[in-house]
Amino acid sequence: MICRIMSKLAVGIVLNTNQNHSRPKIKQFLPFTSLSRGAINFCILLLFLSAPSLLYAQKKALVLSGKVLDKKTGEALIGATVYEEVSRAGATTNAQGYYSLKFPSLPARISVSFMGYGSQQFVPDSASAIKNFYLSPSDKQLDEIVVSGSVSKSVQKAQVSSFMVRKDELLTMPSLASESDLNLYLQMTPGVSCAGDGNSNLYVRGGGHDQNLFLLDNMPLFHVSHFGGFFSTFNTDMINSATLYKGGFPARHGGRLSSVVDVHTYDGDLYDFNGKATIGLMFCKVALNGPITKGKLSYNVSVRKNLLNYLDLFSDANIDFSFYDANIKLNAVLSDKDKLSISFYNGNDLFGFHEGNDSVSYAKNRMSWGNLATSVRYNRIFTPSLFGNFILGHSTYHFNEYKLVKYNSRSEEERIYYENDFKSDISCEFAKAHFEYTLRNNVRLFAGYEFNWYRYTPGNAHIIQQYPGTKKTDGNFGYQGTYSIENNLFGELIFDNIYGFSGNIGVRPSLLTISDKTFFSLQPRLSLSYALLNDLQLKASYTKMNQAFHVLTSTSSGFSSDYRIPVLKNAPPSVSDQLVLGIEYKPGTAYEFSAEVYTKFMDNLVMKKPGVRYTSDYDSWEKTIETGGQGLSKGLELLARKVQGKFTGWVGFTWQNSTRRFANINNGDVFPFDYDRTYELNWYGQYAFSDNVSLGVTWTYATGIPANIPEWRYSDINDDFVFLYNGYNSSRQKDYHRLDIGLTLKGDRGDWNISVINAYARKNTYYYEVVMDNNQPKLNDKSLFTIIPTLSYSFKF
Repeated sequence: MICRIMSKLAVGIVLNTNQNHSRPKIKQFLPFTSLSRGAINFCILLLFLSAPSLLYAQKKALVLSGKVLDKKTGEALIGATVYEEVSRAGATTNAQGYYSLKFPSLPARISVSFMGYGSQQFVPDSASAIKNFYLSPSDKQLDEIVVSGSVSKSVQKAQVSSFMVRKDELLTMPSLASESDLNLYLQMTPGVSCAGDGNSNLYVRGGGHDQNLFLLDNMPLFHVSHFGGFFSTFNTDMINSATLYKGGFPARHGGRLSSVVDVHTYDGDLYDFNGKATIGLMFCKVALNGPITKGKLSYNVSVRKNLLNYLDLFSDANIDFSFYDANIKLNAVLSDKDKLSISFYNGNDLFGFHEGNDSVSYAKNRMSWGNLATSVRYNRIFTPSLFGNFILGHSTYHFNEYKLVKYNSRSEEERIYYENDFKSDISCEFAKAHFEYTLRNNVRLFAGYEFNWYRYTPGNAHIIQQYPGTKKTDGNFGYQGTYSIENNLFGELIFDNIYGFSGNIGVRPSLLTISDKTFFSLQPRLSLSYALLNDLQLKASYTKMNQAFHVLTSTSSGFSSDYRIPVLKNAPPSVSDQLVLGIEYKPGTAYEFSAEVYTKFMDNLVMKKPGVRYTSDYDSWEKTIETGGQGLSKGLELLARKVQGKFTGWVGFTWQNSTRRFANINNGDVFPFDYDRTYELNWYGQYAFSDNVSLGVTWTYATGIPANIPEWRYSDINDDFVFLYNGYNSSRQKDYHRLDIGLTLKGDRGDWNISVINAYARKNTYYYEVVMDNNQPKLNDKSLFTIIPTLSYSFKF
């Protein structure tokens, strides 16, 4: 029966990859309801088959639980292995360092290990106990490697389409600011499209950058890029662990369509003070952490700020630019069972330019945007088998654009004055209660509740304008503000090696209420793997995801801005259904090989109507947005990765095809997604010559992204050129490729990071513009930069 279900799932993926995207409704591609019933039936079958062993485990098992911590700092070690040598039972620690291990009888011998640390042994003398383990860092490892997130094979058997970040790789990856960057690291992985120069957004499996859920210590962040997307808002000095989910999403995560980036930060050293400062060509940062009360209360603070207005150095315009971000975390160990944490993040960018002088003509454009998020988290070990995590918090994103244009002519009839102060924001109050229950070592249950209260200011502006021959306008304009309430339940059953199968079966019922309209979705999740051999796994997954709001993207003054709007009666929540089939081979512990094919369907997509000026037109939603959009993405992803030794890294290949369709765009025909790249090849390698010298190299090749480029032209009756296009996104930019090199040198007094970006000076296309040359139109290919060397110096105190 199980094999037949697996076979039907695999056939469904293959059949639906070949479906014609021109059908009227996306639901006609696949009977999803039948697939959901299959998932439920399989869950019932699994529980029936495993019930005897579960009942036996409850009667007979002895339990050891607690946390695995760094002996020097008191930090939680995420993914540490706790192993009982006699019965060969094993468990791993979660994001808070908690474990629960069940074994049949005494005597027993416990072994605890984590990459970069010395192992520890323990002989329990009671049936059930709470035991914390404190591991010491190994002298043979670099100090930055100690939290690289090593996770045992058993934990990853059921997980589909995930990528775990290694901290040592992240720290040596070359980057524009000689500052390791999480988003740029993730862009190198299969299934994440190369965004191009000056863009750190993630476009995962044909989804938009707004379809990614970014969690920082369980706090959602709505916008994660500093100016121009050169680097993300994640400060690597704070990152303890990070995982990217591209599919097979656990039911505990929801609210976006395409990916989840789950980031956890350091708590701060409970015993000693630590300070670190970095000075670079583009910005500086300072990180401080240490005890307030030794062994009980710690803090961790990190701040980044730009040093120079470096954009003004390379431009003839008068450019204003600045940014900062700050992370603060307090960690209180209340007892062996209880822990309290407070997290705070704030980041802001300012960009503007002006020209002219105030006496004759003057133009000014200024934009500012940023995130603010804070949360309080309480963890408790209720019983050796039950762990709870409770979170209360707030997150907000704001955007402001100010425009001023004036022309002071001597003639009153020719004077011009235009001023627009535009503001848009979204905020969310959230509450979460997550529970983890260990039925037995290979069977765990996750369940919980999440509440989100979204408040929207889609856009409001104070506009003053006066043009020759018109009356002066002075007033407030904008879109109506509103709020929505989202209630989510979730439940997951995670099992390992039951009749050769491992899996994660879950469901996430969601109820979204806005005004007098309610939207309900069940969102079933199913991930399965089958061990053909000890090191060879077949994997499959089906996930359904909903998004509680829409994002409109607009380009103004060459700058891309996002505006978040609520769901509407004619624009219900966006939906995605994703099917994945894969194979994974892990010979030993040093190498990993995987291949996945996927098909993802998206419905109820929304985009801004072409030609609408979002910050000044302020028409009805019917005249502002296109609704009812559909998306189809399918692809193949290959990955070969080396995770141990002096040389680590990976080679990733992606083939994909991603399209969109809206009734009133491109005559209702299918057109390529803005960041559809047919082929993409990424290579990243890190080589440690010694404990003090390491080299990181990245190389990317990708098919050019779609573009609107005129293919014909003619002259009208006024002898002006009229350009004709062959369809929306019918052309492509030239292919993209780039080589980056980074060298890290560690010394007794400090560390140097030297990076060379775009080492062979490739002029990759940033955008195209049409200019007149000798009264003839000419298409210019504009690039953002060629070769850029950068330098930074870090020292500890």
